Amino acid sequence: MILLTLLDRAGQVWGKTRIQKLLFLTEAEVVQFPPGPFQYYLYKHGPFSLDVAVTLDRLRDQEWIAESLQRTASGNPVYLYSITDPGREALTAGKAPSLKAWEAALEKITSQYARLDLPHLVEEAYAQARKRPELLAASPPTFFGGPVGDRTEPR
Repeated sequence: MILLTLLDRAGQVWGKTRIQKLLFLTEAEVVQFPPGPFQYYLYKHGPFSLDVAVTLDRLRDQEWIAESLQRTASGNPVYLYSITDPGREALTAGKAPSLKAWEAALEKITSQYARLDLPHLVEEAYAQARKRPELLAASPPTFFGGPVGDRTEPR
């Protein structure tokens, strides 16, 4: 429900990387004592969660979110995500009192970061990872090819 709430608040989100960073920043805002609902690792472009990636795919397959392939001005592919009417219905039906803190944090994070250009959003996620290293798991799953080092700085 957290990812649906993000898309409901933001309207549309350009790219999987942006979704990953917005959810990480939201989790850093809400979670006092880890672990939170998503497990993150420092990976190629900052904090990454396989849980978020799988949830995104599942919500797309359930048609609760729409995913459309677009091209940036430079021709690079990027996915555009938005919540669908069935997703909005599921979100309304599944609202739990425990999501109130998440909703407030998602409102704050989307208003502050959703329109930020991606390099600056990634830097913000790295900065939050440096402040809250307890939110990160020690290493990524082995099918990612193992750890990518203990990078805490962007490339």
